Amino acid sequence: MNSTRALGGLLMAAAWFAIAAACDSAEAPEADPTRANGASTTAAAIAPGSAAPDTATPGRGYAMGFTPYPHDGAVQGLLDALEIIEDEADLIAFHYDGGIPWVESFAGAPWPEAYRAEVEGKANAIPDGHLVYLAVTPISFERDALAPNVGTGGLPAPWDGYAFNHPDVIEAYGRFVLRMVDLYDPDYLAYAVEPNLFADSRPALWPAFLELAIATYDRVKAAHPDLPTFVSLQAEWYHRAPAVQQAFVTDLLPVTDLLAVSSYPYIDGHAGTAIPPAYFEDLRTLAPDKPFAVAETGWPAEPVGAPYPVAIPSTEADQDAFLEWLLADAAAADAEFVTWFLPRDLDGQWETSLSTSPLAATARIFRDNGLLAGDATPRAALTRWREAFAEPSAARSRGQ
Repeated sequence: MNSTRALGGLLMAAAWFAIAAACDSAEAPEADPTRANGASTTAAAIAPGSAAPDTATPGRGYAMGFTPYPHDGAVQGLLDALEIIEDEADLIAFHYDGGIPWVESFAGAPWPEAYRAEVEGKANAIPDGHLVYLAVTPISFERDALAPNVGTGGLPAPWDGYAFNHPDVIEAYGRFVLRMVDLYDPDYLAYAVEPNLFADSRPALWPAFLELAIATYDRVKAAHPDLPTFVSLQAEWYHRAPAVQQAFVTDLLPVTDLLAVSSYPYIDGHAGTAIPPAYFEDLRTLAPDKPFAVAETGWPAEPVGAPYPVAIPSTEADQDAFLEWLLADAAAADAEFVTWFLPRDLDGQWETSLSTSPLAATARIFRDNGLLAGDATPRAALTRWREAFAEPSAARSRGQ
């Protein structure tokens, strides 16, 4: 799901800059020893290709998180999202899916001011004691090309002719990822979002992408050997053609420490009350030695309609049923973390900007996925989330 585009622009950058300034002026918190060297104590024990440690404990073994995606475009929307994360989660997820400062990163030049303000503002707004999941990607939001240069909507020459394995692309992306790691000190890092979807749409470009993936993974692990570094896999795309997708996933296994999925099963017609029991297990069997995580997910509490071209029936009860299944699966799999992408419905952003944007149809799919409605009314699924979050948790001890 795309967060950077909707958050982009001067208004959002200014808002994050204001939050960053407020955080900078506050008393600095004491160092968190469980997040030293960029990884949680459990995550740090995971070596590439080794089995996940047997750390299952009664209660909740997985972290629970949201992205700070605001329900509206005002500064208060950002503050509301952060408050929800502080109170209802022990992980905060940052999802950058709208472009890379390719030119600036390669040249060692400052990033565009609006982008820099947003990135630094978010990094300074991490709630105390929370684990951090950072996701970045060199792939475009459409999953069919190299991501655009931040702030331009495209790629300037000669970057518009570069392949994923061009030496300048590899160097620029490596510098960018390492700088983001330095800024966020994450406990988990995804360096590519849904590359299996890209592989299916542009198979001719797949070998070049794999070269970039290998180079990026090796560079991150050389600098941060204990940081769980991985790609996220789009589960619905996998299930549409598993025989084809297995080859792509197999290609990625040497350069991913986790088997992490992004999943919105309702898009493919699944009912919240009838998720196939092995829906995620089918992917986990491809890498049974790797820890599992839900990189992003969600379910609408209201029907999905126009401008999305397919009507998708859904209710608050359907959302709650899916969350029940999701948390049970995470517990059974001894998952590392679960990210519910939207804390609150996007009613405010929909009314002011998203409904008339080029991405309106896509945004409509996710608009009502919050565990709180647009007016902040708690949904039934939030009660279930809170019950799980209140359980004794090995995950919470890693972040506090």
